[in-house]
Amino acid sequence: SGVTIAFPNLTRTTLHFFAFIIATALVAFYPAHVISRYKPVMILNNKLGNSKGKGNMLQQALLVFQLFLSIAIVGITLIAARQIDFMQKFDTGFNASQTISVRAPASTNSDSLRLSRYRAFRNEVLQQPAFRSGASSMNIPGEEIRFHDEAIHPVGSTNEKKQSFWVMWIDEGYQETFGLNLLAGRNFNPEERGSTCLINETAARALGFENPADAVNTNLINQDNKTVTIVGLWQDYHHQSLRKPMEPVIFYYHHPHEYGYYSFRANVQQGDYMQALEKIYTRHYPNDNFNYYFLDRFFAAQYQSDQLFAKLLTLFSVISISVACLGLLGMATLAMVKRTKEIGVRKVLGASVWNILVLLSKNYIRLILISCVFAFPVCYYLTDQWLNGFAYQIDIQWWMIVIPGLLVLVATLLTISTQSIRAAMANPAKTLRDQ
Repeated sequence: SGVTIAFPNLTRTTLHFFAFIIATALVAFYPAHVISRYKPVMILNNKLGNSKGKGNMLQQALLVFQLFLSIAIVGITLIAARQIDFMQKFDTGFNASQTISVRAPASTNSDSLRLSRYRAFRNEVLQQPAFRSGASSMNIPGEEIRFHDEAIHPVGSTNEKKQSFWVMWIDEGYQETFGLNLLAGRNFNPEERGSTCLINETAARALGFENPADAVNTNLINQDNKTVTIVGLWQDYHHQSLRKPMEPVIFYYHHPHEYGYYSFRANVQQGDYMQALEKIYTRHYPNDNFNYYFLDRFFAAQYQSDQLFAKLLTLFSVISISVACLGLLGMATLAMVKRTKEIGVRKVLGASVWNILVLLSKNYIRLILISCVFAFPVCYYLTDQWLNGFAYQIDIQWWMIVIPGLLVLVATLLTISTQSIRAAMANPAKTLRDQ
């Protein structure tokens, strides 16, 4: 229903970049163009005329546009960085630390002894003091679940809503290896393969249970028209990034085939356990490569594009503010030259250095305020649309919008301060004599 805006869009970003470059070039070009029109003797005698007219209006309009871009980009960068930090620190509901996932061997895919081979492999690994638990699963956190079931429903009812449930193949070691929280019921019993399942809280609610724990010990009919008993309820955990909402998941005790994983939780205090794991794997599966992943890195890889985007935005913000300050410096230099006589007269009439600084700075503050009027709502709208792409997101606070304006204001005042102070400190007698 709303407008979807995806920031990491090459075409959109390129258009914004060229708009910024054009505005920057125009703002930087104008002071140089004006000064180049005058004869050297006029420049030396400070006879550049007044600061009014269409040219000055165009110059100020261009500067407002450049400041608008700078404030908006800094605001977007700040909010994007906050969202990424929020996602990285969010409690996913499972433990990814010290967990290694190895690709299940493909060479034994059609082997009738595949499960027993895996158990022999897992048992040998767990005999090592470096490892404390192991599990096989079709998918691991950070990867989309491959299977789903739209026909599953409680015994005695139907699935009229065509609710889709994700289906995971796991074994009894999944709970301990990934640190899942059992809320009700029990874990799998290896002797009950095919007749039982576990579910998450979202699945329990999708099945019609207001209290998720009530789903335990009830029966389901799956898409194969088989009856399975729910023996346990796990607390919801985020199997994928926070871009996606919590999904209903049914967990079956089923050994995965070649696309699955064998995962192990290592003891933190142990040393180099990877070499031991690889040696055992190679001994049991000599025809397969040892392909492994550290689960915390594997899960975090989902946010790589967002992190890259945030870094590019940060770089763009620095460039934006830097070039805007250069444009301001050019404008300030031109303005100081044009107002030399005015400044001298005001000092003769008793104006203090502070009065002169305020006089010279207030026009730029006004331009920044005008830029903020346009930048704040644009920044809010764009970031709000971007955040709508995340099922879990931060709230945009007022200070996230205001701080970029203050940052650009401080950068502006620092940029023009050298020229302003020099003009305010100049000897009025010498200044007026040179006019």
